[in-house]
Amino acid sequence: MSVPGPDEPGTGADLLRRAAKALRERVEGCVINGPWVYRDQRDDPEAYPWQVWAPKSKVNAGTGFAPGTAEFIALMHPPVALALALVLEGLATVIAGTVGDAAAADIFAAELTLARAVLREGES
Repeated sequence: MSVPGPDEPGTGADLLRRAAKALRERVEGCVINGPWVYRDQRDDPEAYPWQVWAPKSKVNAGTGFAPGTAEFIALMHPPVALALALVLEGLATVIAGTVGDAAAADIFAAELTLARAVLREGES
């Protein structure tokens, strides 16, 4: 059995690149590019109590969320996803060019966990 090279599927570098690609694809599918904000409008009985919206477009990204959920969704707007994609791709380059996949599992365990979470790999 041969060990995959640093850019082959199943390696740390590949995992990080796939996660970065997934983040970019999700941003491309966003109608509302952000920035997103959390809006508490409990004083308006006709509106949902909490909303996530993009003030420049005046369009809601979602309504009816609990306040903590709405704040989190607003925090993770598309520019955050693009920044995460850059970080993941940069680490993929480091893994492929220097430390190699064998060391990556130990050195970049948190980053690989992030990539798996983005890709929803390992969920049951």
